[in-house]
Amino acid sequence: MSTNSEYNIIYYSGFDKRFKNALKKINTLDTDFGTLLTVITGKLPLVHEDPRKLPNNPHVIAGLGSKVKFPIVKIGMHIKQMKGLRGRAIFLFDKSKKNIFFIDIYIKHKNENHNVKLIKKAHSEYLEIINNS
Repeated sequence: MSTNSEYNIIYYSGFDKRFKNALKKINTLDTDFGTLLTVITGKLPLVHEDPRKLPNNPHVIAGLGSKVKFPIVKIGMHIKQMKGLRGRAIFLFDKSKKNIFFIDIYIKHKNENHNVKLIKKAHSEYLEIINNS
C-alpha cells in the first residue's frame, strides 16, 4: 500500500501478477501506469466528489449486484508504446476510508470488457482488508 497526502493506494492481491504479465508485452506500462496514478491523485478533489469527473473517460461500472458496496471505476490509460490502443485500469473507490483499491489493468484490444468475476472477488478481498484493519 502506498499513500499520498489524502488517500491510500492499495492493490488487489492479483493485480501485481496481471501487471507483470502486461509489462512483458508493453515495456512502457510502468511509466504509463505512473502517469495514470499522477492523474488520479492529482485530481483527488474530483475523485472525492465524483470519480466520473476524472479525465480519461472514467465511468462507474454498473450491474455488479447489490453485494458490491463501493463504486468500481473503469478509467482509460494512454499506452505510449502502442499507438491507437488504450489501456484500462479498474479501481474501487472508498470515499469514507479514503482508499483507492486497484483491481485490474488491461489493454482494450486484448480484453473487450472488464471481468465481473474478478471485480467481485477483489471487492470481497477489500472488505476483508477494511474489516481487519
